[in-house]
Amino acid sequence: MKETGVLKKIYGFLLVAAYFMMVVGFCIRGEAWYDSFYFAFQSFFVEYNGADKENVFLYIGRVVCPLLTAAGVFVILRHGLKSIRDAVVSNLKNSTAVYYNTDRMKDLGKAFVHPVLMENKVNKKTDTHVLLLDKDVDCLTYYDKIKDKIKAGSKVYVCLEEIDSKLLNISDLFYFNTNEIIARIYWKERNLKEYLKEGKMDIKIAIIGFDSLGQKLLDYGLQNNIYSLKQSIQYHIWGDSTLYSSLLGKFDAMNGDTITYHDKDWRADIASFKEFDRIIIAQPVDVELLQALLYLNVDAEVDYYNPDGTDFSRLYKGKQLTQYGVLKNILKEDTIKTDALYREAKKINYNYLVKTNEKYTWERLDVEEVMEEKWKELDGFTKGSNVACADYHQIRLLVMDSMNLDIETISDEDMEMLAEMEHIRWSRYHYVNHWTYAAAEEMPTDENGVRMVKDAKRRKHSSLIPYKDLTRFVKDKDKNNVLELFGKV
Repeated sequence: MKETGVLKKIYGFLLVAAYFMMVVGFCIRGEAWYDSFYFAFQSFFVEYNGADKENVFLYIGRVVCPLLTAAGVFVILRHGLKSIRDAVVSNLKNSTAVYYNTDRMKDLGKAFVHPVLMENKVNKKTDTHVLLLDKDVDCLTYYDKIKDKIKAGSKVYVCLEEIDSKLLNISDLFYFNTNEIIARIYWKERNLKEYLKEGKMDIKIAIIGFDSLGQKLLDYGLQNNIYSLKQSIQYHIWGDSTLYSSLLGKFDAMNGDTITYHDKDWRADIASFKEFDRIIIAQPVDVELLQALLYLNVDAEVDYYNPDGTDFSRLYKGKQLTQYGVLKNILKEDTIKTDALYREAKKINYNYLVKTNEKYTWERLDVEEVMEEKWKELDGFTKGSNVACADYHQIRLLVMDSMNLDIETISDEDMEMLAEMEHIRWSRYHYVNHWTYAAAEEMPTDENGVRMVKDAKRRKHSSLIPYKDLTRFVKDKDKNNVLELFGKV
């Protein structure tokens, strides 16, 4: 950490300066030069060689030298105690080695249950490692540096804020992105179930600010806010959406949902905010914007991004304001590791293998090992697809609860509805990751000459069509994904 390096340099400078100040003081007092060097050294251990003839250098040094010695001893003791503490904690079952290079990342690392904070060192005892360096390239470079030194079989979680992990080919890492975590938690905590209870199918949502956070909020909103085949959620975007909209291309919502991009600054469109049910501010807190929205729309929910945790809702009357994205609540052990979610995703992937290859069954004695092995073989995009499938399940449960549906007694018609909603979610995951539709006859063939259903290289898929146009086989895949999450496959 840069700050620590600076402090070490300052301490070293003070030691040298104090030493030579005492040498000069003793020389002025009339001591021989070689005695002066020895007496100066003694001064750091409170063995001051006093005399009647004193001077300002000796007066100052007599105070400063013991203090510097005490500071050095304190630092050594602190590091010694930390080393002992780290050694003990590293052997605990749930310990996590957290690598950092800024004070902010260090503070976030303390949120883990049994953290072992590492700076410029490698922990060889823990089973779990989290890389919280402030630059993506630094994280990947540091992992390359330590991968052969950490315990075999360790789980390594890497924070990537700019690099898209789905494009990487390092399969033995778990990646996380702060804005993705914020967006995922946001739509879980601020889901649209209340509108669903009221039977409201037309919902207008504004997103102000469209940098990385705004884009992730839209991505996760599109994938998770699927409550009905008849819904019409209208997403309105303010911010620079040129690249995003170009990459998304032609978006088929497969229900009544729409996306509208606004080129003007929000101030120019301020009057239009009277019409929205929810307004999400995805940029640093702007008091002017907050107050304008409170004046214009007394009924809308106004959710504002607030990483530092200053609660503005206490300053204004009413219950419209809700903060989200408080970092100390976001970057926690359970939100970074998400082991339960990954477990469900691995089961979904294995279930697909069971359905497509007879050598894979749930009755195999080595099912856990094979499941893990086949998961590691997946690319980042396919892993993300399975995770997104498992992640949507909470919304599916809300939908079923609102309709009083039970998986044990569900009708074929309602099961078909859930399967269609799953297909919409699957399609949207592909759309936001820049896939497009291509007809089956445009697909390449495999080594046996059989036409494939997708072209991963060109990001084309023949199943990106409305559910009603799918084959029964593909429909059953969607149905089985749903049943798998209920343990019914």
